Amino acid sequence: MPNLEAPQADDPQQAASFTDHFDGPAIDSRRWQYPLFANGGTFYGRTQVRVRETAALPSVSKSNMHLTLGTYNPTGNPTGISFLGTQLQTVKSFSRGDGLSVQVRSRLRNPFPRGLIGGLFLFGRAGNGLNNEISFTMMSNAPGLIDTNVYAGQPGGIGRILGSFALPSGTLGDYHDYRIDWLPDRVEWFVDGELLRSETAIVPAGDMALNLSLWAPAAEWAKAYDSGLQPAASARANVDYLMDVDAVSVAAASSSPALARAPAVPFGVEAVSVPAAPLPLSAPKPSEVDAGYIFISYKREDFPRIVSFLDRIVSWGYPIWYDRNIPGGAEWDALIEEKVSHCMAFIVFLSNAAVESKWVRREIKFADSEDRPILGIRLATDVQLKHGLKVVMNQYQMIDATEADFSEELRKAIEYVRLL
Repeated sequence: MPNLEAPQADDPQQAASFTDHFDGPAIDSRRWQYPLFANGGTFYGRTQVRVRETAALPSVSKSNMHLTLGTYNPTGNPTGISFLGTQLQTVKSFSRGDGLSVQVRSRLRNPFPRGLIGGLFLFGRAGNGLNNEISFTMMSNAPGLIDTNVYAGQPGGIGRILGSFALPSGTLGDYHDYRIDWLPDRVEWFVDGELLRSETAIVPAGDMALNLSLWAPAAEWAKAYDSGLQPAASARANVDYLMDVDAVSVAAASSSPALARAPAVPFGVEAVSVPAAPLPLSAPKPSEVDAGYIFISYKREDFPRIVSFLDRIVSWGYPIWYDRNIPGGAEWDALIEEKVSHCMAFIVFLSNAAVESKWVRREIKFADSEDRPILGIRLATDVQLKHGLKVVMNQYQMIDATEADFSEELRKAIEYVRLL
């Protein structure tokens, strides 16, 4: 494995402001770079990664950044025995401070072969050849699973791996929100808002940069290797495999267990008033305007998956409203009725859990009865409309959040329904 050089943190507070939705025509080289390697080696397994001195940064299209693994490596010596992969790194490193939350929305682009590794990880040098690292690892050999690891002043290849965790839904080929909460007393890994692992025995302390990578391991890593994936002998035979990254956020996080582990509040609680779970730090605030906003309907457990979408909608200049910190019972019903009636458009984020929610179904059917323009967004490819929703939603536009061009389609769809 190569020895990475991590950039330095200029300001312990700088971590609270890093967000990238890749909306521009190219990657911002002031924010992202290829890493330098302390020992001159640039190979992971059978993969040579692109280097800062010679390679163009990864491409951007449709508000996604694309990491590439090519089966032909033109810089191989000789060619035909290695792949050409990608590792991208933030220009600055981040200090943990009182707590840091790192979120990446990403997927392996379908179709993908066995034998690929997609990495989402914080990395920093601890001195004397030792490393700090906190990682998610996508292994295409197990498309329904995700691996985690953590180092704290240890040699590469050690760490504390606790096996594989099942994704809450879908596969690595679907977009998921991967989140690392790096706190003073623990590290926690979340996928789509679901806590998969909490680690207290090994907690890194040094500054680390965020890295994103796509590569193919050698046979020594039997769990991730596949003999069916082999390098190409010529440029003509090259095949590119992609990892799409839709959004990245690094923000200060509270070290309070109550905030880190706040339980979800049932959607539309009746009879009693229950305080809502705290918003993720990156969530936009609901608009306070009386009309002309977009009403957001969703299942509470899906909220961490839709935060980046809400942030993007607001960045386009559209006010949004969704339920937070409102009382239950009749007052809740009356407020929802008022807000749906006065919205300029109604967006519903559909998961199978949302379809099963009577509250989400009631909101959709009420919006339909009020002749509000409705836009449906599928959060996964396996969403099944039922309980009368197929009849209602077949009248309206539906788009798929798992598609590479989702951001562009979302913008167009909102503009369309706004004009209805």
